[in-house]
Formats: sequence, structure tokens, C-alpha cells
Amino acid sequence: MIPPRLHILPESLDVLRGAKAIAGFLNTTPSRVYRLHRAKQLPLFTEGATLCGRKTTLTAWIERQEVG
Repeated sequence: MIPPRLHILPESLDVLRGAKAIAGFLNTTPSRVYRLHRAKQLPLFTEGATLCGRKTTLTAWIERQEVG
């Protein structure tokens, strides 16, 4: 199977909406997502009251964590 190319995803498929979706992508819990967001340790944004993140941005963030 060919891995998805996250950098060419349409914007609507790139955005994760909600802590549960973000947690699933990061393989963690929604409470940890909220905790990391409050500590400004995740590159997330809000749409109204909904926590959101881009898959491409989160993937790049993960890659930067691996280097350090």
C-alpha cells in the first residue's frame, strides 16, 4: 500500500476537529491533548469552541520532536 501524502491533502481532509480526533491521530487520550494544548505544547488552534489541528502540522511537529 502506498502511504498517504499528507502534504497534498485537500484542506478539508487535513484538519482534525475535536480533541478526540486529535487524540486518535496522536495515539493518546483527549485529556492529554487538552493538557498539552493548555501548556502550549501542541500546534493546535480553535474554531469557536472546537479544538482543531492539521495533520500535516502535527506530523511535522512529531518529526521535530524525534530530532531533539
